[in-house]
Amino acid sequence: MNHQKIILYVGSVVLLIIGAYNVYMGQMSQGIIWIILGVIFLSISPQLGRPLTAVKVRKMMTLLCALILLGIGAYTLYMADLMAGIAWLIAGLMGILISLMLVGKTEVLES
Repeated sequence: MNHQKIILYVGSVVLLIIGAYNVYMGQMSQGIIWIILGVIFLSISPQLGRPLTAVKVRKMMTLLCALILLGIGAYTLYMADLMAGIAWLIAGLMGILISLMLVGKTEVLES
């Protein structure tokens, strides 16, 4: 297993822990969002590295979403909500990592 997938798995577990903590503290909707996001990243991780078609469009869409998540995280940290800000930043960084790990059919054949 390469380092990128390990980072994705660790980030997913951190999001799940933050979600469980938020549910425990009574913030049900925010906790459920983090749990769902952690499960989504866990389900995406095994599919990375497989060749895809139209990979440039998918990379751009994933990168745009990741930048939006980073922006939300920066704003949340600016508003002094530490736990939610860290979770948004982790989700944004994992989105950027996923965007970098997407490969097209020609890239797989060349290596």
